[in-house]
Amino acid sequence: MTAPVVLPVYLEMGQAGGCMCHCLVHPGATFKAPGEEAALALAPAITQAERAWLACHGLLDPAAACRPVAVEVAGRVVTGGRVTSGDTEAFFEPWHRPLDDAVLDLGLRVLAAAREDLMRLMRGLPPAMLDWRPAPGKRSLGEVLEHLANTEAYY
Repeated sequence: MTAPVVLPVYLEMGQAGGCMCHCLVHPGATFKAPGEEAALALAPAITQAERAWLACHGLLDPAAACRPVAVEVAGRVVTGGRVTSGDTEAFFEPWHRPLDDAVLDLGLRVLAAAREDLMRLMRGLPPAMLDWRPAPGKRSLGEVLEHLANTEAYY
């Protein structure tokens, strides 16, 4: 059996509950969970799915993407309130260092591939769907798309 690739994850713990799990090596594998235990249970599968997506877009070697994934907690930050909105407040240690050109280039290629996939999904969607909300108080589809566009512009 192939040894797993061990990836660091960073946990953003809400003071009043919730957890955002950040895999800084594969930012697309950032997700919310009810707490730390759930985040750590979900992280390998979510990270593995992100690695498969990267391989499908030529952004990760397919052989590397097939390796099993394990995670280790590299950092924890407790933020105010409850981590539920998806907006991050944490600033993790690796972000203190400047990015090099290779990392920036890969990041731009990931953003381009994600945008391409999203635009493919959005084609043919009735405009009224942009107002759809999964539940009261949750972001509408249009608001989620706006959040993604703002995030892309930020990065």
